[in-house]
Amino acid sequence: MQDRKGQQEGTNVAVLVALLAMFILAYVILLPPDERDKLLNEDFGVNGNNGNGNGESLGDLLISETPGVLRPFADESIKHKLAPIDLFVREEPESSEIVPSLYIERNLFSDRKQSINFNLDEQEGLKVVELFFTVRDARGRLIVSLNGNEIFNEKIEKGNIARINLPLHLLDRRNAVTFATSYTLFGSNRYNLGEINLRKEFSLENVKVERTFVLSQDEFNRITRVRLNYFISCLSPEKEVSNLRIEVNAKPFESINLPCVGDEVTFDVDKDDLQEGRNRVSFSIDDGDFRFTDLEIEVELDERVFPTYNFVVDEDQINDIEDDDVDAVLRMSFLDDRKRKQAEIFINGNRLFLDTTGDEYSKDIGSFLEEGSNELKLIAVSQFEVTNLQIKLE
Repeated sequence: MQDRKGQQEGTNVAVLVALLAMFILAYVILLPPDERDKLLNEDFGVNGNNGNGNGESLGDLLISETPGVLRPFADESIKHKLAPIDLFVREEPESSEIVPSLYIERNLFSDRKQSINFNLDEQEGLKVVELFFTVRDARGRLIVSLNGNEIFNEKIEKGNIARINLPLHLLDRRNAVTFATSYTLFGSNRYNLGEINLRKEFSLENVKVERTFVLSQDEFNRITRVRLNYFISCLSPEKEVSNLRIEVNAKPFESINLPCVGDEVTFDVDKDDLQEGRNRVSFSIDDGDFRFTDLEIEVELDERVFPTYNFVVDEDQINDIEDDDVDAVLRMSFLDDRKRKQAEIFINGNRLFLDTTGDEYSKDIGSFLEEGSNELKLIAVSQFEVTNLQIKLE
């Protein structure tokens, strides 16, 4: 009796499991296509996120926005964000010991000279090269020659620290400096020199940088006001003032004395200085060390415009995209209201179509990106809410 009862209970369980499987299969079949695809392709944390286990993909985040509710028309100004700029004129000294000591002597019977050698592997930006050393003992005149050319012939007192400038036009990649002393008929002239050092001074300059941004035909025609905004930081407090020159499309725009302070700056830009399409703005200085951040061209329009976002892609990121090392993925998340979301997405003028009832959308847009400033515009066809918009290198 017990065996027959157990068999009956096992049969009941099997029937129940079969019924549950049929209900689940029917549920999946009856789901809307987008929901069914999402359910069947669900990523449970294995592989799809590069193994980070937290549901977030790795890579460079180019843009992250929360557009909110999109309507067929939306009120917004447009901000073209530009990459930071570093402008500087820096003096970089470098010193090294050539020999710890050197002795020369000359008399009626002998002439003891000494030569030292050094290399100049890096000559770009070289402004000053000099020898400096201590004079432990001195009698007569010290004579110094560089690559066979006499450059110094003077008496130096004992106990002094001497500096001898080496003319740049006489320097080669490999150089020889010869030390000698003057002749005397009676006794000996001599010099005992200690710790002979070579000092080099380089001038590093990056005095002009250009940035570009694009004004679409629609945007250019609707301009009512344009502002250039940035924050400036001074990195050389010893430089009291410098001259900053700004040009827009190679036309002088602003020239001001630039004190060494940090400040937030706004300039109005004349529309007549701008043009439809690509525009250039350049910054240049004559001295100092400055960093420009939060750079943007802010455009106010006289009509309602579609949401537009600008972001910067640098040279290394473009190279990675073109070499297929990474994908540039546009991801959008929507309020899950099961309604149809329709829009046109323009990336640097290239059009994509959005048409979904789901709560997510993704697309590889690497082929549309350019080095420098890029633009993404949303033109809504139906009303829907975008909870997040990201472009990430993955």
